[in-house]
Amino acid sequence: MFSHDDIGILSPDLGSELARALDAVDVVGVVGATRLAGPAFAWGGKAFTRGQIAEPAPDGAVQLVVFNPTPGITGGLAAVDGVFMAARRETV
Repeated sequence: MFSHDDIGILSPDLGSELARALDAVDVVGVVGATRLAGPAFAWGGKAFTRGQIAEPAPDGAVQLVVFNPTPGITGGLAAVDGVFMAARRETV
């Protein structure tokens, strides 16, 4: 697993969820894109972004940011944001 040093894990079942995802794909992350068009994952456009992430709101609460929600695990991503990612040992 790789992540920024200032994240918090909100999932009560991260280990099981990561194991399930890594059974399906080589690399997982919380947000990414199926198409690249610049240095940031979202530059490819809204139709190509996937995932969700919670972040601090201006009022101190936590807000959920959802990028083009799709059910289940999205394979074939061209990029994964570095805020949090995990990979199979042989892939790394």
